[in-house]
Amino acid sequence: MNRYWRIATITGVWGYVALVFVLFLLLWLAADRWWLATVALFGPLHLLLFPLLLLFPAAFYQQRILLLPLAVAALLLVFGVLDFRLHWNADSQKSDKSLRVLTLNVGPPDLDAATCMMLIEEYQPDVIVLQEKDTDDALKSLQGWNVLQREHLALVSRFPLREVGFTQRDYPPTPWPQVDALVADMETPQGPIRVCTVHLRTPRDGISEVLSRRTIIAPWRRAAVEAEIDIRDHECRKVSGWLRSMPSTDFIAGDFNMPVGSHLYRRYWSIYDNAFSMAGLGFGLSKVSSAAGIRFGSRIDHILYSDRWQAISCRVGADMGSDHRPVIADLALR
Repeated sequence: MNRYWRIATITGVWGYVALVFVLFLLLWLAADRWWLATVALFGPLHLLLFPLLLLFPAAFYQQRILLLPLAVAALLLVFGVLDFRLHWNADSQKSDKSLRVLTLNVGPPDLDAATCMMLIEEYQPDVIVLQEKDTDDALKSLQGWNVLQREHLALVSRFPLREVGFTQRDYPPTPWPQVDALVADMETPQGPIRVCTVHLRTPRDGISEVLSRRTIIAPWRRAAVEAEIDIRDHECRKVSGWLRSMPSTDFIAGDFNMPVGSHLYRRYWSIYDNAFSMAGLGFGLSKVSSAAGIRFGSRIDHILYSDRWQAISCRVGADMGSDHRPVIADLALR
């Protein structure tokens, strides 16, 4: 019996190691380029941590030499696939010299006045960027705050706001709100600071189409995911190109609907620093999803900044009633 346990342990460990390495390469090379890698990118990848609870004890008792490849696979999974960040200053206190930026996709449901005040009191932001904000009624009731809204995108600031411009979705026709990026200048004691809020298209419709309760994945429907990749590539190219055509934007924050492992993210948005990547602690899961009754998180809400700034800290906040969590970053001029 012990011999069979040893064979099962060896097979399980090396199978798991191979799976993690193949998944890492698949995501790095093809996420948001090839339909299957894209489905994997937005799936419940954190479930791959659970086999380690069985494999580590099995390797320890059956063949300890297997602990080495298993540890390498675990590190690759945690830091390479799941993008765990390790910055001990992630919860540092707000400084008088820093600017606190908060982004939140608020709906549904919408953000009412009471929840908005709770958000301000809890996190003490200097500027709030909101997505899926249906109306500005709750925002207009905020005393001492400046509000700018275009459709479902809103900027709320302690400082005066001057609209610079916005972009609209132009391909293809969609029932989504048309405005996908809004830019404004904040007049601060440090001078004008340009901030942008974005809400880019989700791949959810395409991924939902390719999932099947009977076969899990339905490859014959992959055209839906491929079409979404093409549409999202077009939108990223348009919005990022528009931002680069104007004087430097200090902050770009919002619901990008893509993790940093996405090919689209690396191609169009990696020219900016990512606050959580540079100063966050943990996985930074800002969006809660569910599939087949399984709830899991993704890091698709980001705060990006130009090279004249540096991130002091970044964290994901508490549940505010949306399926997204607020992301809060403290940034300071270099």
